Amino acid sequence: MKRIAIILFFALAAVLSARAQDVITCIDGSDIIAQVIEVGAERTVFQYPTNPEAPEQEPQAYALPNDSILMISYLNGECVIFPAGYAVLDEIRKAPVPEPYTPAPAKKKRCCLFRCCRKNR
Repeated sequence: MKRIAIILFFALAAVLSARAQDVITCIDGSDIIAQVIEVGAERTVFQYPTNPEAPEQEPQAYALPNDSILMISYLNGECVIFPAGYAVLDEIRKAPVPEPYTPAPAKKKRCCLFRCCRKNR
Protein backbone atom coordinates (compact mmCIF):
# COMPACT_ATOMS: atom_id res chain seq x y z
CA MET A 1 0.00 0.00 0.00
CA LYS A 2 2.85 2.32 0.84
CA ARG A 3 4.49 1.60 -2.52
CA ILE A 4 1.28 2.46 -4.41
CA ALA A 5 0.95 5.76 -2.54
CA ILE A 6 4.53 6.72 -3.45
CA ILE A 7 4.01 5.82 -7.10
CA LEU A 8 0.80 7.86 -7.25
CA PHE A 9 2.53 10.84 -5.62
CA PHE A 10 5.34 10.85 -8.20
CA ALA A 11 2.90 10.36 -11.08
CA LEU A 12 0.86 13.34 -9.88
CA ALA A 13 4.01 15.45 -9.50
CA ALA A 14 5.09 14.56 -13.04
CA VAL A 15 1.71 15.52 -14.47
CA LEU A 16 1.66 18.85 -12.64
CA SER A 17 5.21 19.72 -13.65
CA ALA A 18 4.48 18.94 -17.29
CA ARG A 19 1.54 21.35 -17.22
CA ALA A 20 3.46 24.16 -15.51
CA GLN A 21 3.57 26.41 -18.61
CA ASP A 22 1.27 27.85 -21.24
CA VAL A 23 0.69 25.76 -24.37
CA ILE A 24 0.54 27.41 -27.80
CA THR A 25 -1.10 25.13 -30.39
CA CYS A 26 -0.20 25.99 -33.98
CA ILE A 27 -2.29 25.34 -37.07
CA ASP A 28 0.10 22.63 -38.25
CA GLY A 29 -0.64 20.66 -35.06
CA SER A 30 2.57 21.36 -33.17
CA ASP A 31 2.50 22.44 -29.53
CA ILE A 32 4.87 25.00 -28.05
CA ILE A 33 5.26 24.85 -24.28
CA ALA A 34 6.30 28.34 -23.24
CA GLN A 35 5.37 31.36 -21.18
CA VAL A 36 3.24 33.84 -23.14
CA ILE A 37 4.40 37.39 -22.52
CA GLU A 38 2.20 39.43 -24.84
CA VAL A 39 -0.65 38.80 -27.26
CA GLY A 40 -0.86 41.61 -29.78
CA ALA A 41 -3.01 42.26 -32.83
CA GLU A 42 -0.43 40.87 -35.27
CA ARG A 43 1.86 38.63 -33.22
CA THR A 44 2.25 36.75 -29.97
CA VAL A 45 5.45 37.10 -27.95
CA PHE A 46 6.59 34.18 -25.79
CA GLN A 47 9.69 32.74 -24.21
CA TYR A 48 10.71 29.20 -23.49
CA PRO A 49 11.07 28.15 -19.86
CA THR A 50 14.55 28.81 -18.52
CA ASN A 51 16.85 26.20 -17.10
CA PRO A 52 17.05 26.70 -13.31
CA GLU A 53 20.60 25.34 -13.30
CA ALA A 54 21.80 28.05 -15.67
CA PRO A 55 20.42 31.38 -14.36
CA GLU A 56 23.13 33.42 -16.09
CA GLN A 57 21.41 32.88 -19.43
CA GLU A 58 18.90 35.56 -20.14
CA PRO A 59 15.66 34.19 -21.62
CA GLN A 60 15.15 35.15 -25.23
CA ALA A 61 11.74 36.29 -26.44
CA TYR A 62 10.29 34.83 -29.63
CA ALA A 63 7.40 36.07 -31.75
CA LEU A 64 4.87 34.08 -33.71
CA PRO A 65 2.31 35.57 -36.12
CA ASN A 66 -1.29 35.18 -34.98
CA ASP A 67 -2.23 33.72 -38.38
CA SER A 68 -0.32 30.54 -37.52
CA ILE A 69 -1.76 30.07 -34.01
CA LEU A 70 -4.81 27.88 -33.45
CA MET A 71 -5.20 28.48 -29.72
CA ILE A 72 -3.39 29.23 -26.48
CA SER A 73 -4.06 27.26 -23.28
CA TYR A 74 -2.93 29.25 -20.28
CA LEU A 75 -1.69 27.89 -16.98
CA ASN A 76 -4.92 28.83 -15.16
CA GLY A 77 -6.98 26.69 -17.59
CA GLU A 78 -8.22 29.51 -19.81
CA CYS A 79 -8.16 28.82 -23.56
CA VAL A 80 -8.13 31.49 -26.25
CA ILE A 81 -8.99 30.45 -29.81
CA PHE A 82 -7.65 32.71 -32.56
CA PRO A 83 -9.50 33.57 -35.81
CA ALA A 84 -7.33 31.13 -37.74
CA GLY A 85 -8.50 28.47 -35.29
CA TYR A 86 -12.12 29.24 -36.04
CA ALA A 87 -11.39 28.89 -39.76
CA VAL A 88 -9.92 25.42 -39.15
CA LEU A 89 -12.96 24.44 -37.06
CA ASP A 90 -15.29 25.59 -39.86
CA GLU A 91 -13.36 23.44 -42.37
CA ILE A 92 -13.70 20.44 -40.08
CA ARG A 93 -17.46 21.00 -39.74
CA LYS A 94 -17.90 21.32 -43.52
CA ALA A 95 -15.95 18.14 -44.29
CA PRO A 96 -18.15 15.32 -45.59
CA VAL A 97 -18.85 12.55 -43.14
CA PRO A 98 -17.75 9.17 -44.53
CA GLU A 99 -20.30 6.41 -44.77
CA PRO A 100 -19.99 3.75 -42.09
CA TYR A 101 -18.14 0.62 -43.09
CA THR A 102 -20.33 -2.37 -43.86
CA PRO A 103 -18.47 -5.64 -44.32
CA ALA A 104 -19.20 -7.77 -47.36
CA PRO A 105 -21.20 -10.94 -46.68
CA ALA A 106 -19.06 -13.99 -46.13
CA LYS A 107 -18.89 -16.53 -48.93
CA LYS A 108 -20.06 -20.05 -48.25
CA LYS A 109 -17.04 -22.29 -47.90
CA ARG A 110 -16.87 -25.71 -49.42
CA CYS A 111 -16.09 -28.54 -47.10
CA CYS A 112 -13.78 -30.31 -49.59
CA LEU A 113 -12.72 -30.48 -53.23
CA PHE A 114 -14.67 -33.64 -54.02
CA ARG A 115 -17.77 -34.08 -56.14
CA CYS A 116 -20.22 -33.66 -53.25
CA CYS A 117 -19.21 -30.02 -52.88
CA ARG A 118 -18.82 -29.31 -56.59
CA LYS A 119 -22.41 -30.31 -57.31
CA ASN A 120 -23.77 -27.86 -54.74
CA ARG A 121 -22.14 -24.83 -56.33
